[in-house]
Parts: sequence; C-alpha cells; structure tokens
Amino acid sequence: MTVGAYITHIYDINLQKKTVSAIFWLWFIYPDQLIIENNEFDIINAEKFSVLYQNTQQLSDNKTLKQYKIRATLSQDWSFENFPFSTKPLSIIIEDADFNAHTVIFSTDNINSDVDHEMAVSGWTLGADHWQTYIHHYDTNFGNPNNPNSTAYARAIYSVEMTHTNIRMFIHIFGMLYLACILILGMFFIPIKDIKSRLALNSAAIFAVVGSKISTDSILPPSNAINLIDKIQLTVLIFMVITLITVVLNYYLCEKHLKWAHIVNVGFAILTVLMIALSNVFFMLA
Repeated sequence: MTVGAYITHIYDINLQKKTVSAIFWLWFIYPDQLIIENNEFDIINAEKFSVLYQNTQQLSDNKTLKQYKIRATLSQDWSFENFPFSTKPLSIIIEDADFNAHTVIFSTDNINSDVDHEMAVSGWTLGADHWQTYIHHYDTNFGNPNNPNSTAYARAIYSVEMTHTNIRMFIHIFGMLYLACILILGMFFIPIKDIKSRLALNSAAIFAVVGSKISTDSILPPSNAINLIDKIQLTVLIFMVITLITVVLNYYLCEKHLKWAHIVNVGFAILTVLMIALSNVFFMLA
C-alpha cells in the first residue's frame, strides 16, 4: 500500500509541550482486495486530529485512491540539547488500523509528498523532508484470543526539518547573558577601593542571569539533562564567582600593595575577556 503526505499549514509550535499543530493531506493507494467499507488509519503521535475532507477515487490496475485533509495536534520527540542552535523534525507517524504487517506493508510516494514552501512559519525555516518505514511490534494481542501474544503493524513516518530563526527569543535568552558579562567586565573599570559600586554591578549581573533563566524555563520543558543554555548560564555564573572573589581580594590587597592590586585587576580583566571569547567560540562550534 502506498502512502503520501502534503503539509499545507504549520502553526502553534509549543516547545514546552513538545507539540505542533498542522493541516495536511494524507493519501493512500490501496489494492482493491484491501478495500473495506471504512478503511481506517491511525496517526500515532496525534494528541487529537479531525478529518476535514475525504475523497475516494477508483484508479486503474485494480487500485483505489483515498484522500484525507486532516487537522492535527502532533506530539514530537524533541531534544533541546543544543537549543536554540538546532534543527528539529516535525513528524507524522502513520499506522494502518485495519491490517497487520502480514497483510500491509507501506511504500511511500516520495515524488508527490512535500511541504507548501509558500507557507510562512513564524520563527522557523523549513528544510528537507523524508519518509521512513518500518514494522512496529506490540507485545499484546489486544485481547483477541485468536491472535498470537504479539502483533506487528506497518508504520510510515513523514518528517520535515525545522530550523529555529526566532531572533526575538535569542535576544531574550542571550541578551541578558551578554548584559551580565558586560556588567562583570565593568567591575574591573571601577576604582579598586570602591567596593560597594563593584558589588552593585555584580548584583545586577546576577539579576540578568536570573532573567535569562526565567525566559528559558518559560520556553523549554523541564529536563533532567543539562543542555547548551544551562551550560552557558552556568559558565556566566562561574565568571561572576571568579570576579567576586577577585574584587574582594583586591580590596584587601590594595591596602598594602596597591601596585599588585592593579596588576591583579588588569590580569583578571584580560582573563575574563579571554574566557568569555573562548566560551562563545566553543558553544557556537558545539
């Protein structure tokens, strides 16, 4: 049996819930011996879907075309390890609901399957699409004593790559971190003895990192893994601890060795700039 898909509209991309809403066409070309009164299919990763339109057409060579226009909210298995510098697939997982894998094996309509490239998806750029087919095994007979203890059904997955291009989100997350770095560096340009002003800048940098963390948590789902954003935020916090220790030590050092205090101040300022620059290069390459 042949399956094809064409996506006409993508909207409501929810990173925190890992869901995407979409409107798309599905079509199946059945051999006539597989035609029953109501051929059913299942979209495995759909939280909900509805058929907006359907059509049946008799083809030559004893085959029947069935077309469906569908609106669905699709659950996605996304990883945010390198967010926001990552590409994510929008996947539609299709399974035949009437016949198991002993009767139906999917072939894919690669020529006609596509995405409407005139469709605008705010904050995202659509890339390549591809099909994947395989046999999925269930360790159950779904209560049918006439079937073996396990069953297998053919599956087809249609995927479209999506790349993040949301500049506003990037600014919300990284703008606060860069502001924190600027505030950290600013401490080295304040007179060593003015420790109150230096500590005030450090406190402001803490609020900037907290603001970045709040923005991130409002976008991404909870996770036990440490992703790229967490690493960057942790790196900035380490810079803050280093500079805070330097500021306090320099304050006491300048009472007896003002020259050495200035040397340490300049040295740590240069070291902090190098660490920030190298960290940016590392994270971009990663």
